[in-house]
Formats: sequence, structure tokens, C-alpha cells
Amino acid sequence: MIRITLISLIVALVSGCGHPGMQDLHDYLRQVDSRPAGKIAPLPEVKPCETFVYQAQDLRSPFISGQIIIDKSLEAKPECSHPDFSRPKEPLENVPLDSLKYVGSIVLKKQMYGLLRDADGIVHRIKRGARIGTNHGRILSVSSDKIELIEVVPDGRGCWMERPVTVSLHDT
Repeated sequence: MIRITLISLIVALVSGCGHPGMQDLHDYLRQVDSRPAGKIAPLPEVKPCETFVYQAQDLRSPFISGQIIIDKSLEAKPECSHPDFSRPKEPLENVPLDSLKYVGSIVLKKQMYGLLRDADGIVHRIKRGARIGTNHGRILSVSSDKIELIEVVPDGRGCWMERPVTVSLHDT
């Protein structure tokens, strides 16, 4: 008897799995399947890449440090002026000029000093004749609104030329 009850219970459960509310979904799927198939566009044509033949295999690799070949025509000529490389460098000569900001001036014992802030936020006091910048700059004058200096830069032909530079208080 238990066996018959169990079988009838299973049959009742299985027959209850059908959902009569799903008929509209089945109708829609049949309708979609009956539509004519669309055309798929062909794949775009793949253009071949241009080939490049590397011809610098005998040259020095730019990624490996090694001996740098210097053009002898760019070396300093004795008849030209050039900076004094033998003198000791001042601390601000290792700092690029564009990373120094003119932040003010101060007068001490009748001497005008300019105040320059470096990239680390340290303020340096400089005066006329001091050396600053990586281009052998020498300060000519310090005023309350600007610092005037002369830089010595290579001219590309083996000589050096002076160029005036002004660092203004308003440029900061």
C-alpha cells in the first residue's frame, strides 16, 4: 500500500511540473524561428603590413651604455671663450634654472640678496656674482622684482656664447 501511495505521489508531482502559462513563450519562439535568416556582412579585408628592414645592427645600441663617440668639431677650440671648468662649483650650479623660483629679496648690511626656492622647498640666499643654474650662470644684479644673470652655453661650433637671462618675481 505504501508503494502505491508513493508512486501516485510521484506521478502527481511530475504532472504538476508543466506550466500552462508558458504557451505564449513557445508561440513566440516558433514565430522567431520561422522568420527568414538575415545576411551577415563579410569580414573586412585585412591589409598587409608594410615590412621594415632593420639596418642599424652594426651601430651601437641606444639601450646599452658604452663609449660615446664625440664629434671632434664640437670640442672647445682654444681661440674661443669657454667656462672655467676647473673652478669649484657652487651648490646652486647643480640645480636647473627653471626649477628655481624667485620668491623675494632682502637687504642685509646694504647688500641686496635674492631669495630662490628650489624644487625641495629650500630657500637659498644669493647675491651679485653668485653662480646658479646648470649653464654656468653668473648673477649680474639683484633687485626687488628680478634677478639678471648671464649664462654661458655652447654655440654648437665648438665655442661658447653668453646669453642674458632674467628671472622675474612675477614668473613664479
